[in-house]
Amino acid sequence: MRRKTKVYTYRESHHSRHGLAATGIAAVSALLFIVMIWITTRTGQATPLMGAIGICCLACSLYGTYLGLHSFRDVCRSFLFSKIGSLWCGLMTVIWFLIVCLGLAS
Repeated sequence: MRRKTKVYTYRESHHSRHGLAATGIAAVSALLFIVMIWITTRTGQATPLMGAIGICCLACSLYGTYLGLHSFRDVCRSFLFSKIGSLWCGLMTVIWFLIVCLGLAS
C-alpha cells in the first residue's frame, strides 16, 4: 500500500494596500499637526492658512479612517497596517475635530 505524505504549503501574506495608505495618511497628518503646533508657538497666533490646513487634514484623516476600515475586506492579507492606520487616523480625526471646534468657538 502506498504511504500518504503530508504536504504543507506556506502562502506569504502581503500587507493590504489600503492599510498602508491609511498609515501613511496618518503619519502625514501627525507630522502636519506637530508642524502647526510649532508654527503657532513661534508666531503666537494661528493664521487663516493654518485653519484651512487643519480642515484639509481633518478631511484626509477621515479618508484615512475609511481606507483603514475598508482594508479589512481584503482576503489573505496581513492586517497589521490596517489596524495601525485605522486607529491612528481615528485618533487624528478626533484631534483635528477638536481643534477645528476650538477654532470656531473663539
